[in-house]
Amino acid sequence: MHESQVKPHLLGAVVMAVLIIAANGIGIYLNYKGYHTAPQAVALVATAMIAFAGLLVMGQAESGEITDAAMRTAIAGTVVTEYLVLMAIVVLYPPVDKAGEMPSLSNQMLASFTNTTGLVVAFYFGASAVVEGIKKMGSGVRGS
Repeated sequence: MHESQVKPHLLGAVVMAVLIIAANGIGIYLNYKGYHTAPQAVALVATAMIAFAGLLVMGQAESGEITDAAMRTAIAGTVVTEYLVLMAIVVLYPPVDKAGEMPSLSNQMLASFTNTTGLVVAFYFGASAVVEGIKKMGSGVRGS
């Protein structure tokens, strides 16, 4: 990455982080104030959209073209970002039922999302390794 690209990418990452923190902060605050869990759910959807758009824009080629590598990075980065935000919310503000326990549906969804995140990350690195291997072999296959 050229030095001229570092500052716009850094600025984009900071803006993306601020938007994600603001959206989730508002969602948690409204949830805490008794507006049910709808604002928090909207904040999580906003987190995914902000992360995907931000990572995709930051991964574009200099020509403005969206490459396969940029798309893979945006998808994997979005899933990991969403997972980290969701885990932080669950750890800091756990959903509990009247008995003080986390509902079984929440436990099942967290387990499923943990598995899905692991698969996405594994396929991201697997696909990246294949593309790099093809490039090193000198093949004419376009992969990035």
